[in-house]
Amino acid sequence: MKETTLYICEICKERYADRKEAESCEAAHIKPKKLTKKMKFHPYKSGKDPILAYREVSQYPDWIDIEMQDGNTVRYKR
Repeated sequence: MKETTLYICEICKERYADRKEAESCEAAHIKPKKLTKKMKFHPYKSGKDPILAYREVSQYPDWIDIEMQDGNTVRYKR
């Protein structure tokens, strides 16, 4: 029987046979530092279906800005 060792990036879950490659993968990911106060919501009455859709449209922001560890701010949209 042969035993193998896998190293898994804890951020993206990619598997590597080489430890250094897994460490390089983890180091390459720039993680969020904090959520900025910039985000865009719709008014709660902005949906198409007056009973349900307004909740789906207005509960979550259309976009948010997140400050990353390297100092850049990235906008994520839904």
